[in-house]
Amino acid sequence: VASSGAARQRREFLAYAAHQLRTPLAGIRASTDALLVGGATPQQERLLANLSREAERAGKLLTALLQMARVDQGEVDAAQALDVVELCQAELDRSRPGGSGVSTKLVVRGDRPDQVVLSGEATKNALANLLDNARRHARAEVTMEIATTAGVVEIAVIDDGPGVPEGTSERVFERFVSLDGEGGTGLGLPIARGLIEAQGGRLTYEGDRFVIRLPLRHP
Repeated sequence: VASSGAARQRREFLAYAAHQLRTPLAGIRASTDALLVGGATPQQERLLANLSREAERAGKLLTALLQMARVDQGEVDAAQALDVVELCQAELDRSRPGGSGVSTKLVVRGDRPDQVVLSGEATKNALANLLDNARRHARAEVTMEIATTAGVVEIAVIDDGPGVPEGTSERVFERFVSLDGEGGTGLGLPIARGLIEAQGGRLTYEGDRFVIRLPLRHP
């Protein structure tokens, strides 16, 4: 019991600290951007641009830490009846990078699913993390596939990049583990898995894709 209480206190402190740090970071970015617009010497511009990038990076880490704290505390938004195809298409459109040369597409395998009862916010956040991971590794294309089988709705996210190194399909879901050296926080995939498991589902890496499986509950 004592160990459980200490773990809870650590999670609460982490959430509190991350929340409090968001405001000063936002101030740093706003001040930096204002100085860049106001005019600066070339050297000052380089320094300010670097400061802005680092503040943005720290902001992303704080957002991930807050998400992780919510997952640890079992905080998942209420489930509701949603069109899973529309939800996936909206998230794919939102995450589409401009000018990156990476195309995206949505494929529905078999019959289009009817409305499904799930936590829309949690599922969107999980998909956002998977798509962010896919975009960073894709050479030219990211695909999302939807299918329903045996009482389960499956959502797969596939990119045409090199894939997860052999033997690390579970390690990629460990916290703060980043195997690609491309600047990720090492929290995106653990957060995505936590959000899916909180709904009674599963998230795994299989072959060349990340696969979400959620219970197929109809309204």
